[in-house]
Amino acid sequence: MFRKRRQEQENERKTERTWGSGTPESPDYWLAWISPSAASGSESSQRSLSVLAPQFVRRQRFGRDVELVLQVADAAAYETGHRVLFFSGANRWLRASGRAWGDVDVDWESALEQLDRAVVIDLNVDDITYAVAAGATHMVVQDETVEVDDDQRAAVRARVQAWLTREWPEAIRRLRG
Repeated sequence: MFRKRRQEQENERKTERTWGSGTPESPDYWLAWISPSAASGSESSQRSLSVLAPQFVRRQRFGRDVELVLQVADAAAYETGHRVLFFSGANRWLRASGRAWGDVDVDWESALEQLDRAVVIDLNVDDITYAVAAGATHMVVQDETVEVDDDQRAAVRARVQAWLTREWPEAIRRLRG
C-alpha cells in the first residue's frame, strides 16, 4: 500500500542511519501515542504516552487494523526521518498523502488498544509533550492560547528521543530478564 511511495523516496533520503538496521536496544524509530484507555481514564493517567518499537512487534499476533496502522507508521517514519513518531504525526502524514483511515477501513482506536499489550514503556510527560503527541495545534499556557508549531514539535520529539535513547536499552534488558 505505502511501499511504492517508500521506494520512490529511497534514493532521495539521506540519513545517518540505514533504515532497517535498528536493534531492539536502538530501533529505527519509536511509535508513541496516547492510549485510548488513558485518554478516557483518570486524571493521573492522562499525561502518559505508550511507546513501542514497531520494527520488533510480532505483527502476525494482531489483526489487519494493527498491521495497517504499523504500515502507515513505518512509511511516515521512513519518509520524515523521525526516530520518534507520534501517532498524531502518522495521522498528519496520512492526510498529507491524500488518504484517511476510513479509506482503508481501519479502526485505528481498536488497533492502538491492541498495541497497548505490546507497549514497552509508558512515559509520563509534561503538558507540551502531551499536546504535541495529541496533535494539538494550540494549547493554553498561563491563560493564553499559543500555537503549537513545527519548531515546538521538533523540540518535543528531540527531548523524547534523547530520553528513549538513554532509557530504552535498560527497558529492553528488563524485558529479556
